[in-house]
Amino acid sequence: YLQEMGYCPQQDAIIDSLNAWDHLYLFARIRGIPKVQVHTVVKKWINKLNLTACAAQPSGTYSGGNKRRLNIAMALIGNPSLVLMDEPTTGVDPAARRSLWNTLKTCQDSGQSIILTSHSMEECEVLCNRLVIMVKGQLVCVGASQELKQRFGAGYNIHVKLSPGRDYADVENIKRSIENNFTCSLRDENSGFLGYHITSNDVTWTSMYAVMNQLKNEYSCIEDFTVLSSTLEQLFIQFARAPEEEGAVRMNGNVSSNKWWKRRANA
Repeated sequence: YLQEMGYCPQQDAIIDSLNAWDHLYLFARIRGIPKVQVHTVVKKWINKLNLTACAAQPSGTYSGGNKRRLNIAMALIGNPSLVLMDEPTTGVDPAARRSLWNTLKTCQDSGQSIILTSHSMEECEVLCNRLVIMVKGQLVCVGASQELKQRFGAGYNIHVKLSPGRDYADVENIKRSIENNFTCSLRDENSGFLGYHITSNDVTWTSMYAVMNQLKNEYSCIEDFTVLSSTLEQLFIQFARAPEEEGAVRMNGNVSSNKWWKRRANA
């Protein structure tokens, strides 16, 4: 059964004296790839993970990003049906990270199941069909990203871009109007920008756009605005800040009797 399982640990699991070719040859054979196909398969993964430039060098000389690429290639080569990954893109620069995400999504689309742990909420939102959030070792919720946001009321974000020639009184009126129409908090205010987080559960997209379009028509200093769903990062922070004595477990739609989670789930 181990032939059908791939694993990428958080700490790089490579042999410094071996190069990328050596590592991938070894794992290709372990996964049962026929000997006559090994070279072609290894070359494909070296190209796919952008390891060509360093593939012949000892892996101990690789940068942190290239070591992560090699570990991911070792986990994926041979197309195992189940892949376990622990912080797979830690230490990888943003451009390379997005390239790796595309590779992992391609594997998902081909039918592979990937279970990963990550502190990057962006990574989870991009890759995961279903999420498990744990806080201080306790499982607190399971579900799809949008389902969890809707269920636990992570809210929405409104971003307002203001013109350079704005009038102070107009800006104060805009802020007052937003705060009077929604249950919200001003999270960010700097030169030419207002950022609000809306926490009410019963607000609708229609009502938010109606208010903001009315303000944009009324105040010429509003250049543009955006209305966005809250991020997973905000949802996670909401869970982490919940009182410990009111913690709970939510799985498959069932909420325990602990107070805070029941309030959020039933809101």
